[in-house]
Amino acid sequence: MIMIEVPIGLIIFTALIIGIVIGWIGGAITAAEVMKRNGRRLNHDDA
Repeated sequence: MIMIEVPIGLIIFTALIIGIVIGWIGGAITAAEVMKRNGRRLNHDDA
């Protein structure tokens, strides 16, 4: 059985980066929607 060797650390690192990016984009979209609905700025910063 021939398998391409990929370091497990690279897989974990890539998955982590993708998860962070998706979470950041999702959070930004959610915050924008909430601000639009409420019509006022949020009191706390999640940065």
